[in-house]
Amino acid sequence: MELEAENAAPNRSWTPVVPVPSETVAVAMFQWKRLPISRQLLTRYITYALIIVLGCAALAYAVSALGAKSYAARTEIYYPLSANNPAGSSLRVDRGLSTQMVAMEGHAVLDPVAAKYHLTYDALAKKEIVTLLQDSEVIRIEVDDKSAVRARAIARDIAASYLKTQPNTEAQTQTFLNTQIAGVNRQLASLSAQFNSLEEQRQKSATIANPNPAETPAELSVAANVASLNNELTSLQSRLDAVTVGNLSTPHVSQLTKPYTLGSPVAPKPLRAALAGALAGIMVAAIVLAFLLRRHLKRQPLDQLD
Repeated sequence: MELEAENAAPNRSWTPVVPVPSETVAVAMFQWKRLPISRQLLTRYITYALIIVLGCAALAYAVSALGAKSYAARTEIYYPLSANNPAGSSLRVDRGLSTQMVAMEGHAVLDPVAAKYHLTYDALAKKEIVTLLQDSEVIRIEVDDKSAVRARAIARDIAASYLKTQPNTEAQTQTFLNTQIAGVNRQLASLSAQFNSLEEQRQKSATIANPNPAETPAELSVAANVASLNNELTSLQSRLDAVTVGNLSTPHVSQLTKPYTLGSPVAPKPLRAALAGALAGIMVAAIVLAFLLRRHLKRQPLDQLD
C-alpha cells in the first residue's frame, strides 16, 4: 500500500529547470508589452539619429565637392530612318538606331580618335556617352573630360570619324558621273582638235576646179566619234541631274549641331552625393539605435516590462 501511494503521489521536487538569460526574457516580453521609454530618452535617440544622418550627408557632400571637376561636350547626329524604313516598322527603327549607337562606340569610330589624343580605346570609351533623344532620330554624343576645350575637340572628332563610316551612295554616284563626264569632255576636246586639223588640211587642198573638196574618210570617222561622244555626254548629264535631284530630296546622316560644352561641370555632384550619404546615414542610425535600445533593454528590471 505504501508503495502504491508513493507511485501515485506526484513528485515535483527534482524537476529540472533550464536557466534562461534575463535579456532573452526581456526581449520576449518586449514583443508583447510596451517598453516604457521616457520622452527625454526618445528625444535623445532622435537627436542621435539626426546627427548621424546629417553628419553622413555633410561628409559625403564635402568629399564630393573636393573631387576633380569634369566638363561635358555634346553634339547631335541626325540619322534618318524614313528612307531606309518605308514600312514604318518600330522594331526595324529600334534596331537601326541601336546599331548606329553601337557603331558610335565601336573600334572603327573610336580607334582613330583615341590614337590622336594618345588614349586607349577603353579610356576613350569611358569618356563617351551615346544616347537617343526621346523618340526621335537624333543621337547625342557626349564626352566628359577635365578640360572643356579638350572635351569639345574629342566630341567633334568622334562625330567626324563616325560620319566617315557612313556610305553615301548618291554622292558616290555623283562623283562617278562627274568623272565620266570629265573624261568624255577630254575626248571631245581631242577629237575636235583632230577634226579641225583635218578640215584645215582639206581646205588647203582645194583648187579652182574643186574649191570645196569632199570630206576625207578620216574626217568622217572623227565626226562620227564626236557625235557619239556628244550623245554619251548628254546621257551622262541627264543621269547626273536625276541623281542630284534625288540626293537633294533624300535625307542623309548629318551632324545637326557643332560640339558645345555645358555651362556647369557635370561632376562632381555634391547634392547627389549628399543624398546618398543621407541614405547611408539612415542605415547607420538604425543600427546604432538598435544597439542603444538593446543596451537600454538589458538595464530594465523585468517587473518594468509587465
